[in-house]
Amino acid sequence: MIKHIRNTSLLILTVGLTACVSPPRNVDAEIPLVTPSSFVSSELVPSQYWSILDNPLETQFTYQDYLVQMSAPYESALGTHCRLLTFSQDSTIAGTRVTCGKPSNQGNKSLWFLTKDLSNTQSKVTLK
Repeated sequence: MIKHIRNTSLLILTVGLTACVSPPRNVDAEIPLVTPSSFVSSELVPSQYWSILDNPLETQFTYQDYLVQMSAPYESALGTHCRLLTFSQDSTIAGTRVTCGKPSNQGNKSLWFLTKDLSNTQSKVTLK
């Protein structure tokens, strides 16, 4: 009886370890989930802010009564360069928005857009 339990336990352990060392299946996507041409924007950022947004060393600028702090640039899933903008007024955060730049025909400059809100926590602040 003990020999049977030991053999069964050894078999279960062997099968369990074999499953752990086998590699997962290799999956190749045939249909892309997003395409670069599907970049959807909501509103164009005024051109006077484009050079500030293009410069990765810039961290903030003022807009009307807001101090706008910018995150470091990052690349989105669509391959565009984006920055998180945090709007504050009188040391109180009024909200956040994401802006992304699309390459333009104007040399090294990008056309910057405020993206559509993805959550309720983003503010309705716009740059006009």
